[in-house]
Amino acid sequence: MVSRKTQFVVNFKGDPHNVYQLIMNWLKVNKYVYKEKYNTKYYQVGDGFWNTAEFFEYYFGENKVIIYAYLRSPKKPFPLDNAGAGSAGSPYMKRIMQLVSAIEGLSAAASPYAQQQGYAEESQRRQLEMINNNLEAEADKKGLFISIGALVCGILNIVILFKGYVLWYLIIAGIVLSLEGLKSRNKLISICALVLTGLVVLVFILVRAGVIYI
Repeated sequence: MVSRKTQFVVNFKGDPHNVYQLIMNWLKVNKYVYKEKYNTKYYQVGDGFWNTAEFFEYYFGENKVIIYAYLRSPKKPFPLDNAGAGSAGSPYMKRIMQLVSAIEGLSAAASPYAQQQGYAEESQRRQLEMINNNLEAEADKKGLFISIGALVCGILNIVILFKGYVLWYLIIAGIVLSLEGLKSRNKLISICALVLTGLVVLVFILVRAGVIYI
């Protein structure tokens, strides 16, 4: 069984602190959490049960940053570039490539011409600000889609309830999506979806108990 981490080596120009800030913001908007286990310092998103557990490590070298991305666990990593498992085209791989492109774009702002003219630092600062804004906007868009998905599940649950039964997998999907949506800026939609799902479960229990009839 394959057990390794997918490595990305990204060369950059300019201030390493700008690259560090970019990586930190990318981790933040994608909800990664810092952890230490198995003598490894890494970032993780997903619990491996409700959603896929994704792991991320990075290390700075001279004018380069080395990234390790993988699934499963730091102890028994599963690579992203394993085509047999379909990981090469996964959403995680796409996010990693987004980060790689952002670092390369930040480096382009410190071009030799910009350095000669003395505005490379200012150019990188502006580029970093633009990239961070784009990352946050994309994360907000993803959060909105998740919240809307949770609300749709809640509405479908109500419709199905009036037919005398519930689909528990739809209930679970609504709860999972609602909780995920609460992490974004679209909390109101997710709260409404969670309330709807909770009401469906409560009404169903009361109907089964013969307390109410629909």
